[in-house]
Amino acid sequence: MKEFVYTLILVDRLFIEDNWTQKDEAIITRHLRHLVDLEKDGSLIMAGKTADLDPNTKGFVFFQAESLEKAQKIMDSDPAIIEGIMTGTLQEYNIALLNKNYSI
Repeated sequence: MKEFVYTLILVDRLFIEDNWTQKDEAIITRHLRHLVDLEKDGSLIMAGKTADLDPNTKGFVFFQAESLEKAQKIMDSDPAIIEGIMTGTLQEYNIALLNKNYSI
């Protein structure tokens, strides 16, 4: 298995909180379900986002896949990307150190 990361960026209109619709919120719910499914099948390493809601805000999904093609399919199946409220960029990632004692 190889490690990958996809970086997510919200579309510009969603940087203004008042622009969020119920449809957008439903897409985010499906996006989070997608991440939970990756966790359940053992693919997800971690996922999260930077704290600010501005054009510099990014989400990161670190996960494992057998190949670049399978990793691309995982990213492309994210509802936030499918529905067009986020764009994604995929890269192979190599974990150098992992603190197994870290807990939230």
